[in-house]
Amino acid sequence: MVGLLATEGLPAELAEDIADELPEKLSARRPEVEWRVELDRRPPTPRATNESELLRTAHRIRLRQGWDLAICLTDLPLRARRRPVTAYVSRTHRVGVVSVPALGAVAVERRVRDSVLRLVEALVRGRTDDLASSLGQTEVRGQGTVRFASAAVGRNLRLLFGMVRANAPARVILRLSRALITALGTAAIATANISVWQLSDGMTWPRLGVLTLASTVTTVLALILAHGLWERTDDPEAREQIVLFNVTTAVTLTLGVLALSGALFAINAAAGGALIPAGVLEKQLGHGSGVDNYLRLAWLVSTLATIGGALGSIAESDDAVREATYRYQPDETEDD
Repeated sequence: MVGLLATEGLPAELAEDIADELPEKLSARRPEVEWRVELDRRPPTPRATNESELLRTAHRIRLRQGWDLAICLTDLPLRARRRPVTAYVSRTHRVGVVSVPALGAVAVERRVRDSVLRLVEALVRGRTDDLASSLGQTEVRGQGTVRFASAAVGRNLRLLFGMVRANAPARVILRLSRALITALGTAAIATANISVWQLSDGMTWPRLGVLTLASTVTTVLALILAHGLWERTDDPEAREQIVLFNVTTAVTLTLGVLALSGALFAINAAAGGALIPAGVLEKQLGHGSGVDNYLRLAWLVSTLATIGGALGSIAESDDAVREATYRYQPDETEDD
C-alpha cells in the first residue's frame, strides 16, 4: 500500500490528478507487486519548515494509516547550499518527499507523476543511485536519507517559477473579496462618469501604459506594506530563502494585479460598448467616435479600478492576504 500525501493548494490538486493512474503505472514497472494507492484527501497540514519535519510528519501518518510506503507532495521550496532540492527519500522511514516548486511551472503534472514513480521504485528496491540523472545529484545524508539536488544555475529560476505557479497568481485577487468588490464598484462608477470619457479621449496609448504600470506598482506596494508581507530575518542562513519568498510574493502579486487589470479591461470594454451609445459618446466628446475611443475608455477605467482595488485591499484581513501569498503557513498542528 502506497500512501499519497499533499499539502494544500497545487500539491493537493496534483495528488488528486495522479492518484488513480499510479497503480497502473507502478504495475507496468513492477508487475510482480500488487499495487494499491491511497490518497489522504484531508491530510493534517504540518507546520513544516524543512525536510526533516516533512519526513517525520509523513512517517507518523504512514504508521497511523498502516501504509507500506508514503510519498508527500509539498509546496515548500527545499534548498541545500543554494541549490534547489527536488526530492528526499528516507529508506529508514520508508517515505519520499517531492518539492513541487523545484519541478518548475511547465508540465508539472507529468514531472510530479514521474518523480513519485521513481521514488516509490527506489524505496521498494532500496537503491537511489540510478535516480541522479532524473531527480538531481544524489547526496547521502544520515539515517538512511538521500537528497536530490540540482547544481544547475537555471534550476533556481525554475524553482522561482515553480513557486509562483504554485501560488496561482490569477486566483490571488479572487481570494481578496474586498479588493475585488472595490475594484468592480470603482469601474462601474468611472464608466458612467462623463469626465472620465473626456479624459480617456485625450489619453495616448503610452500614457495609458504608464498609468497601468503605476496602478500595478501602487496596488502591490499597498498589499505588501499594509499587511506586512515583506519578511526580514537576522539569521544569515535563512536570509537567502527569505529573499526567495519575498521575490515570489512580489511576482505573484504583480501577476495577480495584472490579471485583475486584464479582466477589468475586458469587462469594461464590453460594458462600455453595450451601455454607452455612440451618439451619446460623440456628443460629449464633440467629435466622431470609434472603437479606439471605447478601448481607451475601458483601459483608463480599468486602471482607475485597479487603484480602487488597492484601497480595498487595505481593508482585507492580514490572514486573507497572507493566505493568498506564498509565505502563508497554517497554524494548525498535527494530532499524533
